[in-house]
Amino acid sequence: WTWRTREVSTLFEYMAAVRKTARPLTLAGFDIQISGSVVDKTRLRAMLAIADAALASRLDDFEKEVGAGKLLTAQRGASAQAFYEDVARALGARRAALGKAGYVPMDIDVEIQAAHARGRLARMNEHLDVPNSKDGNTVRDGAMAEQLDFLLDSLYPQHKVIVWAHNMHVSNAPATGDFPSMGGLLAQRRRAEMYTVGFYMGHGMANNGAPDPTPVFAPPPDTVEGVLANGGMKYAFVDFSKAAPGPATTWFTAENTVREFGVWP
Repeated sequence: WTWRTREVSTLFEYMAAVRKTARPLTLAGFDIQISGSVVDKTRLRAMLAIADAALASRLDDFEKEVGAGKLLTAQRGASAQAFYEDVARALGARRAALGKAGYVPMDIDVEIQAAHARGRLARMNEHLDVPNSKDGNTVRDGAMAEQLDFLLDSLYPQHKVIVWAHNMHVSNAPATGDFPSMGGLLAQRRRAEMYTVGFYMGHGMANNGAPDPTPVFAPPPDTVEGVLANGGMKYAFVDFSKAAPGPATTWFTAENTVREFGVWP
């Protein structure tokens, strides 16, 4: 639902248009949270049958819980994470056999990383009984940072990468709820490589996952959106990295209110 909007359709049209050119835009996921109705484990199942038949026989049992997004006990979550870490080790140990079966190194690397991510998801699923919990978000954002490290260092080294996520996840500061954000974790080790952009809405309609779009009402003047709107421009881009400290810049060095999806403070 996040992407099912008219405004985003041109992005996917562009991706399709440049797919077979010398400079394609490649789409890669990094969230451990399940975002589709079907997760295809056909390749992992086939690779695991070569690497460790005993682990392969147990895969479906864990997928029915972890892959289906079911609430797990701490004990079951630990068991699931241990299982997927065993899967990752088995694939790494049998690289030669997997290569002989026709799997290229990138295939193997992706499935190893996917196993790591699945283990993190099992840990996150221990906290599904508390919506948007600090513990669950801590696991999720830490795992997303690990996923991006893999994409940047192993899968697409030397590429320019655009990471598109909620402001809360890309923020360099601790997120609301005081857990380490993905952006903050990445900034600790990649500050010189990063440029972070937040999006804030002052009017219009927001697609926030509810059955119908939510209206975005005029922001209070003491919010970040209110300050930006006070400039009188329909669209504004403010580059904080170029602003020197002074009386005119205290509003964004102090703690301020912003609105999630343009709606909730």
